[in-house]
Amino acid sequence: MNVAQAKALVSVEEIIGTRIELHRRGAVLVGPCPFHEDQGRPNLVVFPKTQTWQCFACGAQGDAIDFLSRSENITVREAIAMIGRGNTAPSAPIKRLPVPRARVASIEARDAAYRGLIAAERLSPSHRAALLRRGFSLDETNAGQYRTHSPGKAPDGLVPEGVPGFYSIGGTWLTSGPPGLLIPVRDREGRIAACQVRPDSADKGKYLWLSSPNKPGGASSGAPCHFATANGSQLWITEGPLKADLVAARLGQPCLGVAGVSNWHSAIPLLGDAQGVILAFDQDEPGPTRTAVEGITSAFAQDLAARGIKVRQATWDWSQAKGIDDALLSGTPFAVE
Repeated sequence: MNVAQAKALVSVEEIIGTRIELHRRGAVLVGPCPFHEDQGRPNLVVFPKTQTWQCFACGAQGDAIDFLSRSENITVREAIAMIGRGNTAPSAPIKRLPVPRARVASIEARDAAYRGLIAAERLSPSHRAALLRRGFSLDETNAGQYRTHSPGKAPDGLVPEGVPGFYSIGGTWLTSGPPGLLIPVRDREGRIAACQVRPDSADKGKYLWLSSPNKPGGASSGAPCHFATANGSQLWITEGPLKADLVAARLGQPCLGVAGVSNWHSAIPLLGDAQGVILAFDQDEPGPTRTAVEGITSAFAQDLAARGIKVRQATWDWSQAKGIDDALLSGTPFAVE
């Protein structure tokens, strides 16, 4: 039996549905990813139309055969043989990757350490120019305390035990992360809870957390939500701290920046007494990614509604602007419904 013949005998939703609980979200099915500690979040999306699946948190993806192979810890050839025998039931619980258990310093300690790092670093002309191109003013780049990060020896006088992004070797404290633009991630009180880095090298990824799990004295940053403060009373929610800062600056409204749509749970502790929110997630071109984002956004909206929070969504022409920051910069009209 070959791959095509095996795929004709089973569906991806059948294989996955025997191992996790799936819920329909429009044209897709969603559920918790079984390959990492997902804590019940609907990060895994099944696309019946294309017979594929993807986890938008850990990145695992494939078809029915790939899922069977991964979940049973067997080769693709062995997975095809299982399908041929007509027995694809789970043989044992799926082994999940553990959540790092490193001790994280208090918010006060993290804020102090990050402010010390920011005081020692500067913003390079190239990074400042990139922020200006995104629509920030000079004053806003200063107020945001963005910096050019270069990993190496930490500034003297800091006590960064358990602060993500710091670690100790031979009594010397060092900072981790790739060289790039340092972006503070703040809580409702303006304290810096974590930092992101936009690497200078494209092959490092678009945004990374300043983190140091499994290193002496270090800790994992997690993926906290950013709170961009403003004088307005209408709370917006978008993707990433930079977009949130720009929304707050341009619209004069407070904005939460989650680290990707699938991390929407991180916004819950920062909602405060909000009676309503406006969701402004990226407008992807029609296709599997857009369908997946819409499914996850729907789950978020349902959770908010269950908390008594009125939910509206900002939309714009995806062919003119992908993110709300692009729309604000280009003057692309957007509607709130």
